[in-house]
Amino acid sequence: MKDFIYIDTDAISSISAQLFEGNILELTDEQTEHKGENITDNYGTNESKETTGKLGSSGTGVAEKKENQSYESKSIEFTDNETFKIGVKKAYDDFLYNKVYDALKEKNEIRPLDDSNQFDFVDIDGEFTVLDIDTSSKIFDTELLRQMPFMDNSFELPSIESLNNKFKAATNFLEHPGNKKLPKQFKNVHELEEFHETFEGLSYLKTFNEMSKHLSTIFGNKIILYRGNTVLIGDRDHLRIPGETLSLANAVNINGFGRKITKTKVLSTVTNLQNVEFNNNEFLSKGTQSMLMIFISSILGLKEKDTFDIFQPIGLEYSKVSK
Repeated sequence: MKDFIYIDTDAISSISAQLFEGNILELTDEQTEHKGENITDNYGTNESKETTGKLGSSGTGVAEKKENQSYESKSIEFTDNETFKIGVKKAYDDFLYNKVYDALKEKNEIRPLDDSNQFDFVDIDGEFTVLDIDTSSKIFDTELLRQMPFMDNSFELPSIESLNNKFKAATNFLEHPGNKKLPKQFKNVHELEEFHETFEGLSYLKTFNEMSKHLSTIFGNKIILYRGNTVLIGDRDHLRIPGETLSLANAVNINGFGRKITKTKVLSTVTNLQNVEFNNNEFLSKGTQSMLMIFISSILGLKEKDTFDIFQPIGLEYSKVSK
């Protein structure tokens, strides 16, 4: 049984249309039948498939009946029951993924991750760190993080304005050691120094605030999984587990496959803009790639001499880790 974290059903449907020319074998199940309406998978073929959805302990199946009709696009029709629709759709997507993956494997079309070329299908497995920019931008786009360390015993948060005034008073006191008058907000010098050090340390959150908001405009609808210089970038809409939940897991063991998007390059060859001619017609495209990689490398910790590979995930299952 496959438990998906991520599945790109559009990509799977496109690949299946090419592999099977629109003719998808359907599953059958000998459990209790629930007759529904048609499920057809047609891409310009002369066949439609009338289906029977089946509910049972082992899942949902689809039986096949062929008719002579002409369809130009994929259509999937379900019964009126919304819950049943969702269940059949997921069962159909999972089944189609298995058929596509097995067919590509049989044709040796899925390459090892470290022995692949641009646009090859590749095997993906191992532990990857989760980076959901949408979740990160919401977390860091708030002053609450700077207020929380100074919550009092009644669980009330001081305003940012009062904290800024308190910090200015502490800074003024420390920068003018000849002034022995302790600001009224502090009981003693130790408390003042401790507050100043803590609040000053939280100033980096402002940087995260601005960076996360900017990154959200670019990658906010993406989910990023990375391991070293291997970076998977997919759409959040294709997640089976919410991005916020995956963010709490931080790292996940996965296996599946995807498509290599980039050629393997050294990061500095992309991000070095020193000799770029700004009036060159290619600047916009090269500059865009450079800035995207500067942003990505800054949050993934890639170094200028590191190589990098960007992949589009197609289907990712989570691997259960033994105790």
